[in-house]
Amino acid sequence: MASDQTKSSREKSIPPNVLSRGVADEEVLLDLSSQIYYGLNPVGSLVWRLLKKGLPPAQIIAAVVSEFEVAPQQARRDVDAFIERLESKGLLRAAR
Repeated sequence: MASDQTKSSREKSIPPNVLSRGVADEEVLLDLSSQIYYGLNPVGSLVWRLLKKGLPPAQIIAAVVSEFEVAPQQARRDVDAFIERLESKGLLRAAR
């Protein structure tokens, strides 16, 4: 049963052990705890930059729709899945 509150509707924060740097149109993340680097594609990079700015998920989804001309429902699913992957790797967590 689906909840009205999806992953993308909850505020998120980036743990202090995660560093990021923009390289061209992409973001590179480093988890200092695991010493693993992650490279993000252009969509993931946009979402990451907006998460860093503290934008609410609804605005992040709207930016993805605008920038990549994707349907809002698909953008929400994709952003939800991306956030879930970031959380599972310890790169993002629920804001306190």
